[in-house]
Amino acid sequence: MNRLEAVRIACRTPKFREKMAKIAKPRQTQLWQNAEYRQRQIEALQHGKKTATFKKNQSIAQKRRFMNPREREKMATILRNLPRAKGHDAGGWKGGVSTDNEKQRKCTQFKLWRKSVFSRDNWTCQRCLNRGGILHPHHIKPFFKYPELRFKIENGLTLCFNCHKIEHAGNKSHFEG
Repeated sequence: MNRLEAVRIACRTPKFREKMAKIAKPRQTQLWQNAEYRQRQIEALQHGKKTATFKKNQSIAQKRRFMNPREREKMATILRNLPRAKGHDAGGWKGGVSTDNEKQRKCTQFKLWRKSVFSRDNWTCQRCLNRGGILHPHHIKPFFKYPELRFKIENGLTLCFNCHKIEHAGNKSHFEG
């Protein structure tokens, strides 16, 4: 049994449902059963007004839908011109440090090696023999253990995404460096 199946089974238990019912927001049907809430919503709809709770719960996309074109364009301009976090202000910033592994895999030499391996294997997975799709270059001898073989075409093998996953299944030491 995989993890997803285990989670699905756990979600079916009455104990879990009871716990979620306490945490979850009241559903729309439950809100509609409240006479005061229902009356406010009906009045708002009759007068063409949106209640505060309705406005608060709308996403930006929903709010845009009700705007006139000039307002929509103004909002789009504002969103486009918002400053983007770059460098040390960005959320994923790690102090400007790239591992040697990342640098090696992003260099031109690696890209040429990758393309050479794919073209040598005629863009075909060497395990399942499917042509095209999402292809991965696989190092026969591990990338981190044999730096002298990193860019040798003989050390490469073309695999599709699924076959590459199977190739590395259970072999976590292959990725340590």
